Amino acid sequence: MKIEVLKSLTKEEFENLGHDGYESNQIYNLTLDTNDNSILFKLKLENLKENYVKDFRTTSEDIDTYNEVMVNGNSFGAYTNKLVGFAICEEHDWNNSLYISNFIVSQKERQKGIGKCLMGKIIELAKNKKIRLVELETQNTNVPAIKFYQKLGFKITGLKSNLYDNEGIEKAIYMTFEM
Repeated sequence: MKIEVLKSLTKEEFENLGHDGYESNQIYNLTLDTNDNSILFKLKLENLKENYVKDFRTTSEDIDTYNEVMVNGNSFGAYTNKLVGFAICEEHDWNNSLYISNFIVSQKERQKGIGKCLMGKIIELAKNKKIRLVELETQNTNVPAIKFYQKLGFKITGLKSNLYDNEGIEKAIYMTFEM
């Protein structure tokens, strides 16, 4: 496997990665407790009765947007004999960060170290550019991703309870890796 700067992505390459989403049997439930003296957010890991399945349904327009972002040279692809994963990253000068807007490893290729290699390349890029942190957003229902990012040294640094409109199930979890 090799990791290279990703310069473009086709709809076919994207579709060859398999399921555009994730499945989890757990959730980090978010609760909010407020009183006159405090505001307390709490994430509690709980098992689900049924697996939660998320389908992102990435469109051709989304891929066009990714290709526009890739022009800056901060995105990477993982290749065997074909593309098996990628990370779309944007440099944010205003806060000296590298934002990962999309991170995908082929469903068939997960648990083989590909995601770790991709993230290693992103962190190496950020260090070389003297960027202060790498950040991303995931969902409280994507427990496998949260645990993966934590294993690599990312910390939960923010929450947004109303980013998604799906009966209140999904909440946004922001994570950062500080250099």
